[in-house]
Amino acid sequence: MTRLSGRKPATLILAASGLLIVAVLASMQLRRPDVFPVTEVQLQGVFEHVADQRVAQATLPNIHGNFFTVDVDAVHAQVSTIPWVAVVWVDRIWPNILRVRVQEEQPFATWNDQGLINRDAKLFVNGELENAALHFYGPQGEQARVAQQYDKLNDVLKRFGLALASLRVDERLSWQATLENGLILQLGRRDVVERIGRFVKVYQGYLQNDQNKIESVDLRYPNGFALRWKAEGEAGKK
Repeated sequence: MTRLSGRKPATLILAASGLLIVAVLASMQLRRPDVFPVTEVQLQGVFEHVADQRVAQATLPNIHGNFFTVDVDAVHAQVSTIPWVAVVWVDRIWPNILRVRVQEEQPFATWNDQGLINRDAKLFVNGELENAALHFYGPQGEQARVAQQYDKLNDVLKRFGLALASLRVDERLSWQATLENGLILQLGRRDVVERIGRFVKVYQGYLQNDQNKIESVDLRYPNGFALRWKAEGEAGKK
């Protein structure tokens, strides 16, 4: 029978304790701000609406500690609050670089002539407009509903070479669309996509040649539609 010496476990405990102390001391050393400090910040992105100086102002005050301890989440959170910023990536590059990459929002439509929404119907900026080709209108918080309806209607219209310029819904969920050629469509509350489908068939067969004379088409009738003609002198305008 082999007997183990009673001293070996004590030796192992001492060795483990020594390693733990070394690890703690190393960890404390690595947390010192003067050890592996962040000496360079890289800003990357196509800065069209977001000034790189604005990103720097949001980044620099949040750089504390060193390469290992800098709070990348704090930097990310602060840069994400900048208007027009869609996505932020913050990462470390050994041994001393903090890189901040920014992707700007892509405006999809104006909202109530007071701000801009992106393709996900998120209102990302208020009080700032661009020369957007598409305009949405509706009650507060209804951006997603309007954007979804736009997709359905535009899928029908584009097959016939038509496109929406604006789409509006009111508090009663009644819809009005304006085409790029200026024609206004009163769509009502029900069967909106079906009414658009009915319109394009009539438009292609009968109305296309007179489109510059027509102001609006009321499609809220169950078995037909009503035309509103432009006033004399307006018919020749596009």
